[in-house]
Formats: sequence, structure tokens, C-alpha cells
Amino acid sequence: MYYSEDIIECEKYSENGHLLLFNSKKKANTSAAILPCSRIGSSPTSDSIHYASRPNVTVKLPTVNIKTFYGEIEEFHSFWERFENCIDKNESLLQIDKHVFLRGYLDAEATILVDGISITADTYTMTKEILKSKYGNKDKIIQAHLDYLENLTPIKDLSPSALNELYMDCNRRLQALDALGVKNTIIRENLGSENTSRFSA
Repeated sequence: MYYSEDIIECEKYSENGHLLLFNSKKKANTSAAILPCSRIGSSPTSDSIHYASRPNVTVKLPTVNIKTFYGEIEEFHSFWERFENCIDKNESLLQIDKHVFLRGYLDAEATILVDGISITADTYTMTKEILKSKYGNKDKIIQAHLDYLENLTPIKDLSPSALNELYMDCNRRLQALDALGVKNTIIRENLGSENTSRFSA
């Protein structure tokens, strides 16, 4: 009886240790936008989370600025490209570690979408597929960018900062469309001459 209780206590200490390690690395590397570990653990219950342990191995988070993904479809391509190259394809990380990192970069709608999935090595692929199925449709991403550009309204505040913010946002979306293979001629055809004249040099 006491032996079983000791095992449970050890598992709890192991989970807490893993979360503390993740949290300390997040604080040490402020350039990586990772949510607090308490946010990760709040999705499934603590009893359903099992963390892998490997003796004498320390997980090192790559130094990269990965912005938190909130569920805006036009932001998914950029988010996933960075996460895949820096975390998902990192052979030095365990599957469970990749899953913990992925869930740490999600918030709002995106985290609610996978909230019921336990954070384990076995469910990492499932979490990825759900996210890519919801947000990874290339045509929908392109359309979201085009809709934004097409529905632009004149800004009331003509201050330099407001104009610069609008310019930067539009330019970012045009660059995203170019990265998705959408050329300027296609953008002009979809938006019409009245709208595209706003972006002409």
C-alpha cells in the first residue's frame, strides 16, 4: 500500500520537475515566445499528462523567436514553418518534448481546439494533424489575406505611426502571399485596380 503511494508521489515530483525545467528555460530565453507552463498544464488534467525522462539528458530549446499562435488562419503558415524547422524536425528532442513545446505556443482558439488531447508522445501527431487540418489549408490562408486587403477601410488617424502600422501590415500580408506562391498579377486580378493601386510603388 505504501509502495503504491510512493510511486504516485514520485510521478508527481517528476511532472513538476519537468514543468519547472520548461518554465526556467522560457524565462532564460526571453526571445522565444512560450506561454507559462501553468497554461500548458491547465488543458488536460495533471493525471493525464505523462512526461518522458532520460537520465543525464537536458532538453535545450532552440534559440528562435516563434510567436504564439492564436488561431488566425493567415498566421498559421509562418507559425508552422518556424515551429517545424526549429522544433518538429529537431532530432535531439523527444516526441513528448515537442508536444509540450507545441502546446506552449498555442493560445485562444488554437489551444481550445486541442484542449481535450492529453500531452503525451503518442498524441503529438494527432495534435499536429488537427491543427494542420483546421488552419493549414493553403487556399483558405490565401483567401484570408486577400479578404483583408480587399476590405481595407481608410484610416481616420493620419498620424505617421498609424500610417506606418497600416503599411507594415499590408506589406507583411503581401509578402505572405508571395511566399505562398501568389504573384502580384494574381493579387491584382482578385482585388481589382481600385484596391491594388493602393499598393503600387
